[in-house]
Amino acid sequence: MRAESCFAFEETYTRLKDRLAENPEIKILAEIDHLKNGREAGLQLEPARLIIFGNTKAGTPLM
Repeated sequence: MRAESCFAFEETYTRLKDRLAENPEIKILAEIDHLKNGREAGLQLEPARLIIFGNTKAGTPLM
């Protein structure tokens, strides 16, 4: 799914992460900062982050 935000990247990311954290059924499992990783490798990227999240009670039985 792709959606455009009327906010800048940092604010959009913070808002999304805050909404996920507000839900007691959701657990943020990991965050990957592609921009930071690219810089460490001497490369340039647009801001890009991945939030891996889930619901343990719902997801575990599916495993």
